[in-house]
Amino acid sequence: GLEPAVAASLMLLAGGIALRLLSPVALLYAGSLVAGAAIAIANVLMPAYVKREFTRPGAVMGAYSASLNVGAAAAAGLTVPIGAALGVKWRVALASWLVLALAALALWLPVAGVRGTRTAPPEAGSWSLLRQPLARQVTAYLGLQSVQFYSFAAWLPTLLADAGVPVREAGLLLAATNVTGALGALLVPAAAGRMP
Repeated sequence: GLEPAVAASLMLLAGGIALRLLSPVALLYAGSLVAGAAIAIANVLMPAYVKREFTRPGAVMGAYSASLNVGAAAAAGLTVPIGAALGVKWRVALASWLVLALAALALWLPVAGVRGTRTAPPEAGSWSLLRQPLARQVTAYLGLQSVQFYSFAAWLPTLLADAGVPVREAGLLLAATNVTGALGALLVPAAAGRMP
């Protein structure tokens, strides 16, 4: 079901973050892959859940999308300062985000026990959905948005640091980019929900 699958993605996310905290550095990359997969799964499941549960899904999806941007901005802008403020290494600063993943899981577990009704699409198979022009447009939009977001999230701080920008400021610049994106993420789905 949808709710248990979201719970499983949150467990996978927590596991990926925890894996990033271990040595050697190869586990940082492996944990990032696991956490990214968990986020991808949740990003597919949450719109279906929101559409099923809310009469005005546009506003809720806007809030969800904006929260992703704000969360990414917080992680980018606060991880280095958290480490510096606590006088700890970067792995401990990364561990602070594990607390949020576990909190989200704890809040979702009561929802995961509730099973929603499942309806099959009129034509079996997800590929048949792509015969519809609107489905292709949404797929292309979300694919381009994901490439843009994850490219910025992955490479912008490194590019800035390589250009001589201190790591802390590079993280803050990425945070500013994500906060700017949060406004669009909040408004566009809400506006789309009002369209015919």
